[in-house]
Amino acid sequence: MQASALGVNAAKPAATAPAKKNSTISASIIALQQEAKRNLEALESEEKDDDDPADTDEDESTGPIMTDEPIIPLTEQTPGPTSAQTPSTPSNLNDEDAKCYSSRYQDIDAMLDPKTHYSTVGIQQGRLGTCARRLTDYEAQRYLNENPDLQRLFGKKGASSLSQARDHWQSVGYKSTTLSATVKDEENVPFQCGKGPSDSCQCPGMLWFGLQTRPDNGAKIETFDEMREWRTIGAESDDWQTCSVVEFGSDPMPGVDKQCFCEVEPAYTATRCADEGDECICNGHVYFAPRFENDNTTPANFWYIQENPFAVTDANNTGTMTCSSDSFEDADPSPEVAKQCFCDDKRKFLSAHDVGNIQEYWRQTMLMSQTEVEIQTVVMQTQETAVLDESLTGSDDDLLKSVGDDGDADLIAAGCKLCDESCSADSQSSLTKEIEKQKTVVKKKYESKKIVNKQKKTHAHNKRVQGESACNAAQKAKDPAEKKKQKKMCKELKEEASKIETEAKIEEQNINDQQQQEEKEIADDTQAAVKEQTDKTNTNKKSQEINKAKLKEQKASRITKEAEERIEVIKKKMESERIETTTLTTQTTAMEKQVSVIQKQIEDVENQLINEIKTEKEESLDAGEENDEDATEAESELTEVIEAKKTELVTKKEKATAKKE
Repeated sequence: MQASALGVNAAKPAATAPAKKNSTISASIIALQQEAKRNLEALESEEKDDDDPADTDEDESTGPIMTDEPIIPLTEQTPGPTSAQTPSTPSNLNDEDAKCYSSRYQDIDAMLDPKTHYSTVGIQQGRLGTCARRLTDYEAQRYLNENPDLQRLFGKKGASSLSQARDHWQSVGYKSTTLSATVKDEENVPFQCGKGPSDSCQCPGMLWFGLQTRPDNGAKIETFDEMREWRTIGAESDDWQTCSVVEFGSDPMPGVDKQCFCEVEPAYTATRCADEGDECICNGHVYFAPRFENDNTTPANFWYIQENPFAVTDANNTGTMTCSSDSFEDADPSPEVAKQCFCDDKRKFLSAHDVGNIQEYWRQTMLMSQTEVEIQTVVMQTQETAVLDESLTGSDDDLLKSVGDDGDADLIAAGCKLCDESCSADSQSSLTKEIEKQKTVVKKKYESKKIVNKQKKTHAHNKRVQGESACNAAQKAKDPAEKKKQKKMCKELKEEASKIETEAKIEEQNINDQQQQEEKEIADDTQAAVKEQTDKTNTNKKSQEINKAKLKEQKASRITKEAEERIEVIKKKMESERIETTTLTTQTTAMEKQVSVIQKQIEDVENQLINEIKTEKEESLDAGEENDEDATEAESELTEVIEAKKTELVTKKEKATAKKE
């Protein structure tokens, strides 16, 4: 159900092979053609007065819908390659559509001009004049829902959006196998529910009233698409209605047997709004999930992604948002694969609480990824530290030797203790935080899984309800084929519901078991980590005590060595002082002797002087010298010489005494 390459290199589907045609025109066809020519003028006049028949399929009222509309030209906004073909008009076909028209109906042979036949007969009978089949409102809406590119061009819903979607389908879409696959809902194919006015139908959707046999060859019409190649009338229904002209208020072709097909209204589901990287138009919950299933080829629908990882956010009436991981807080449910977005405008499938839980799950998942990286980093650092510790084992002596004589062992020990306590506290805090992170992530992860499991149970419940509806329809059906079909559908839906319910129960049990297992593993890891931390702390404490003892021993040894060195210095100083004292004593004794000698010399000089004066006086008296002045002068001179000698000796004595002191 992929919508890429809209209108590009689209291959035209093979036309239905025509049956072998009669070479002659049957009388009935000639009469019909003549009657059509007579009424052509009146028909064209009526077409001018009436509403455009193409709009009748888009009427949102509950009244009958006529669906014999011809092709409507494309608007200028319609994408796709330009074609050399002139678009068909309500009364005239282009060559391409004329060829398809001729191939589709068995009463047009080589002798009839399909364009003339369409304008004279086809329009009157409500025949399909285009190569593209007609789309019902449900199909046109599905065409929009499955192709985000068209949503961005034409809008998501409403009469105008459906009209432009039909135009695109008729000019481009039907030629593309990919786009054609987005129109059909294989699980909700319209089914026949009545034949003739005596049958009644209960159709929860659109009830279609059309031909039972083909007017061109009288063959029985078996499928809804084949019935829609002729004029049909549709009416919305949710109760029992008879398959009659009275019920629908109009006859698509008088004189021909009629039948009814039921087109069940599709259940509401989220619509695909963008491929990864494109803009999603949404005013509700936006889902971000893989583009394909596990085989990488089957497009993933909304129910598939509900059973697999997805991210979700609320567009919050912003109108548009980019379908990328950035819009979902960098969440990536399936890395390295293409993704898409779905829009739930009604916010039906998840509550605001569920959305918050899923968003928190992806936040915690990303946080866990980051935490795992951090843990790996811590583990590597721990391993490196362990290697370093081993390399330092036995190196405590070297560490102690590196402390110089001026080192302070107590200060070093205190610093080591402070560092170890701080590091231990940091490690314990980090360990506690990481454990709490892991517990939170596990809790959020399994909450998200339980939400998905709950959605699966809801999906199973919806299947069971559909099965009950099919069972009720089977009981009420009068046609054996329809009864058989509804019984089969009832059985298949109930079996599928039971299968999904069983899977959901098993999955729920597995989720609970896995959660318990992971929580137990976290608890075991926590105990192991605490024990390892405790052992490491004890080891560190022992190492600290050993290091402190060694440091104290080193300090005591250093103090003892310093004391011995100081004592030795004091001894040497005392010996030096003793020697110096002895020397001074010897010198003092010598000085004292010298002073004594000098004192003796002074006394001797004094005595000598006295004797000499005395002798000289005596000699003078003996000689009878009369000149007293000469005697006095000689005595004075002698006295001066003696005093000078005495003064010299006294000076020496003073010097000797000062030196002694």
